[in-house]
Amino acid sequence: MNADHDSIGAPPVANEAAGRQRTTAASRMEGLSGIAVRYLQQAARELDQGRSDDSGRALQAVAALDPNHPEVLRLQALLAYRRGQPQRALAPLQRALAQWPDDAASAAAWRAAW
Repeated sequence: MNADHDSIGAPPVANEAAGRQRTTAASRMEGLSGIAVRYLQQAARELDQGRSDDSGRALQAVAALDPNHPEVLRLQALLAYRRGQPQRALAPLQRALAQWPDDAASAAAWRAAW
């Protein structure tokens, strides 16, 4: 168990680094390069259309550019969950929530996975 959360069923507790809500696609991709944004958008589209293999390839490409970006981590977790691998979703989702502890999308993904 990680010190950032109190139990397996609860997301990490918000800390002083808690940022603003990210409610737009642009705000969720802040800090990514143009090419990383394109890969991330492709990954999200493929995931929405049920093409997990294509989404996985796009996520690998963006993760090679920015492996610790919270939106990259959130989509990696969502992909793992949709592939029926909720245990593999845990680590990237925890890492995303550690950076964006008040993020509604990541918290919703946490609740869905657990």
